[in-house]
Formats: sequence, C-alpha cells, structure tokens
Amino acid sequence: MITKYKAYFKSETKLPPYLGAVFQSILLENINLDLASELHSGEHSLRPYHSVVYLVPLHAQNEYVWELVALNETLAESFQTKLSSLFTDHYLKSFDTKIKYLGKYESESTSYNELFKKFYSCDFKENDRVSIKFLTPTSIKTDGRYLHYPREDLILFSLLKKWDSFSDELKLFDMDLYQTISNSLHISSISHLKSQFMNIDKGKVSGFIGHVNFKIKAQTRQINQLINLLLEFANYSGIGIKTAIGMGRVFTSRKLATNLENT
Repeated sequence: MITKYKAYFKSETKLPPYLGAVFQSILLENINLDLASELHSGEHSLRPYHSVVYLVPLHAQNEYVWELVALNETLAESFQTKLSSLFTDHYLKSFDTKIKYLGKYESESTSYNELFKKFYSCDFKENDRVSIKFLTPTSIKTDGRYLHYPREDLILFSLLKKWDSFSDELKLFDMDLYQTISNSLHISSISHLKSQFMNIDKGKVSGFIGHVNFKIKAQTRQINQLINLLLEFANYSGIGIKTAIGMGRVFTSRKLATNLENT
C-alpha cells in the first residue's frame, strides 16, 4: 500500500524553498521512538517514506505544501494515527518562526498491485515519450560518488530498488530485465537543467533540477509497460538519494513530454 498526504501551511516569514530536513525532524519527533529509530536507520535512499516541503507555486505567498508519502501499509497506518500532531502549527527553532497549518490536507492511496495492473493493461506504443520534471535537487549515487545530472540506467535502478524494498506484493528486479529496460530508455532532450543545493543540517548536498524528456524504444509492449510503471512510481517514491528529507521529488507526465517535444 502507498499513501500520499498533502498538507498546507503558511509561514510568518519568508523561508528557504526546501524545508524537507526541517519537517523530517517534526515527523520523527511526533511518532513513537521505535518507529522513529527504524525510519532514521539504514540506507538513506531506501527509507520507506518520501517527505518533501515546497512553496505553493504562483498564487500564494509564503505558503508551503508538505507531501508525506508512506511506501508501505504499516507506515501508512502509523502516519494516519499521528495526523493531528503532524498537521498542526509548528515552531521552527532553526528559523525562530512559526509555520501555521491551514486546516486542509489531501490524501490518496493505491497499492503496488493496483499500479502494476493499471500499467500492464495499457497499450503503449513501441516508440513512446515520457517527461520528468525534477522539482527538488536530485542526485544518484554510483560507484561511491554522486551524479548531478540525469542518467537513464541509474534512474531506473533507483526506482527498481525502491519498489522491491517497499513492495511486499510484487518484486520486479532481475539483472537481465534491468539491462533490457536500461537499453530501452533514452534521453531525447533536456531543458532548464541546473545544479541546485539542498540544505541539510549544517551542510549542503548538491543535485540537479530541470526538465528531461525521454523516448522509450522497447522491443516488447511489456518492457514499455514496465518502464512507464516505474516512472509513474517515481511520483510517489522520488528518485535517488535522501528522498526522506525532500530530495528527488519529481513529476512524471506523458502529455507534458509530447508538448515539450513540439515546442
């Protein structure tokens, strides 16, 4: 089970655009100690939740959205019992200011099986297009270093690892299959790509943001379906490292890809 919450807040003062690390502290302070310890341990790229805070675009001044995604059923149930303490006013000590809860949140749920069935019932074309907007700094670790630019095989590897780590219903990873899908996804164009830092504690982690358009050239419909499934899953899990503190938030769109290719 995957459950996504979106809660709306307003700050008394202007704050940095990315507050994921600050709100992770709020999350850990308001759940039980055993669960907090479990969520804070292990490989950072494989923690079973995606938490990101960002400015509401365009129409609202100093308004923020907190997206909190539980990537398994147990965690979704735990979050559900704590909403009243999570979605409330909070004092942000590091900024000496209060952020006010606006009294509204949205939620949506799906399951890994539902996502799988949805995308394996779609009749995608052999040559398909899909776009990803990287909305918060994204970085992927490989061979002991962090890449600050998109790479098709590493994006898919990140998503496969997350899926298999959190899904009790269905496992996808197979090395031969991974190599096949990696060879079937190709970057066709990139726009507005730039380096961006995420403040974490007293340091910074660099990543990239921007638009990336892909072409899928799959030998079979099933390979195309799997790639589209994984890229849709990215809307819940995020891509790359430190998604629990706001990195790697993306928006995947097939329509957007078509529009951008035509501009």
